[in-house]
Amino acid sequence: MIRQSRLLIITFMVTVVSAILVNLFIDKNSSNKWTPDEKHAIEMAEYWFRLINTMKEDLGLSKPSYANFEYWGLLGSEFTLITTTLGNFDAKQTAANPEFAGLIYRWLVECKMGKEDYLGINLSGSFPSLAIASLAAAQTLGCNVIMISSLGASMYGANEMEATWTDIESYLIKRGGLKYKSKLLTLGGVNDNGGGIQEEGIESLRISVMRNNKQLFIPQNLEEAIQKREEIFLSESISVLINIGGNHASLGGCSHSPLFPNGLVKEYASCDHKKRGLLQRIAEKRIPIIHLLNIKELAIKNNLKLTPSKPAK
Repeated sequence: MIRQSRLLIITFMVTVVSAILVNLFIDKNSSNKWTPDEKHAIEMAEYWFRLINTMKEDLGLSKPSYANFEYWGLLGSEFTLITTTLGNFDAKQTAANPEFAGLIYRWLVECKMGKEDYLGINLSGSFPSLAIASLAAAQTLGCNVIMISSLGASMYGANEMEATWTDIESYLIKRGGLKYKSKLLTLGGVNDNGGGIQEEGIESLRISVMRNNKQLFIPQNLEEAIQKREEIFLSESISVLINIGGNHASLGGCSHSPLFPNGLVKEYASCDHKKRGLLQRIAEKRIPIIHLLNIKELAIKNNLKLTPSKPAK
């Protein structure tokens, strides 16, 4: 009995020490040395993150019971009428890290982006936090932005009908000093024209566009959706494209679409499939792409913490 008790005590002590060492290792390897400009982008993103909490409070949207952390406003509901696909809760929480703005700024500098250059931002409502982080990086850099946004969102994204991405964008322009706005808005979903979204959800998205005094583009099919985005970005001679989320037009309909690399992609051998998406077509023009989709993998590779937010007060 005594020997068994000692064994249990030793096992417990080893477990505790191991946990401490693991935490120290994670903390050490999850830190980055940010430059002053990268810090500025991070601080701007953090300010805008907090504003979205305020926005949802102003709208009377209650804090979700599952979102007990600092930037709870960046997480939507599990399912609503404008939810397009499944979404991973941990990935959405990991994405709610303002340090992504510093990382994106670093990548833009690596691509030699300047104030006179044009940055393309192609986003879905699935990751409003990464959209905000990208805009904070761009505004810190001072470059021009051409933004195309699809409003449908996966689970826990900007899928609350009172707080779609276009609502968030407008709020940050009015209250947060955001200098950029979407040049084109689409419904998202299958074929980027609302496929898979219930009719009530589509009507709700139309209303959100109208209340923000914007217009909606509804493509007839996937090819038109891809071509429209490609036409806009190339006509503005973008130097870099940031893609956020897995919009159908972005990835396309070919079997190679899930294989597009994550993070900063300076060169990529595109396929010649007729249904290849926007990312492949932009890569063919030798334009660097920052692809933000597999967020947990992206965080680990770049020394950012998983689910980093502090508990909400």
